[in-house]
Amino acid sequence: MSVTPSVKRKADAIEDEMTALEGMTYEEYVQKDNEKLRQEMREMKDTFERLKRQKERLDERVRQEMELRMKEKRDSETLYVNQRLELDKAKRDKVVLENQLKTRNDELSKIKSALTTSTPDVDDIECDKCDFKTRSEVSLILHTINHKLSHPNQRRLILHPNMFSSRNPNSSYLYMCPICDGHITGFLSLNGSALTRNEIYPHIYQNHTKEKAYKCNVTL
Repeated sequence: MSVTPSVKRKADAIEDEMTALEGMTYEEYVQKDNEKLRQEMREMKDTFERLKRQKERLDERVRQEMELRMKEKRDSETLYVNQRLELDKAKRDKVVLENQLKTRNDELSKIKSALTTSTPDVDDIECDKCDFKTRSEVSLILHTINHKLSHPNQRRLILHPNMFSSRNPNSSYLYMCPICDGHITGFLSLNGSALTRNEIYPHIYQNHTKEKAYKCNVTL
C-alpha cells in the first residue's frame, strides 16, 4: 500500500516538530512558546500605536478641512465640488483606518488573554481497569497500552506520556492502539494493525486527541 501525499506531508510535519523539540523539557517548550507570544504582542503594540498616530493625523486633517469648508467662500461650484469629494474621501479613509484599529486591538486583546489566562480546570479521567487517574487523553491511552506490559523484562517497552523517539528505528516490538481496537485508522503502518514505538505516538496525536505534542528529553 503506497503512502498518499497528504499522509506523507502530515507525517513529515510531525517528524519535523519532533526534531525541533528534541532535547527540550516541557518547561522550556512553554517558555519558548510564551516568548513567541510576547514578541507577537510587542509587534501588535507597535502596529497599534502606529495606526493610532495615523488616525490622529487623519482626524486633524478632517477637522481642518471641515473648518476651512465652513469659513471660506466658494469661488466657484467646481472648487466646492472638489473640496466635497476630498472631504468624503477623507471620511471614508477614516472609517477604514478605524476598522483596522479595532481589528488590531481585538488581536492584541487575544494575545494578552493567552499570556495571562491560566489553563482551565479539566476533570480527571479514570482507567477502567485500575485506580489510575489523569487529565490527559494521551496519558490514559498510553496507560491502557502499558497494562499489557506487566512482565519485568518488558519495562523498557513501557510508553511514557511524552513524545518519544527511539535511537533504534528497527525496534521489532509492536503496539496495539486500544482506540482503534486492531483496525488502525488515519495512519499508515508498515505492520498492518500494529504500530512500532515511533509510529504509536504520531498515530495517537493525529487521530485520538487535540492535545499538543511535546518531545521527551530522554531517548533510549
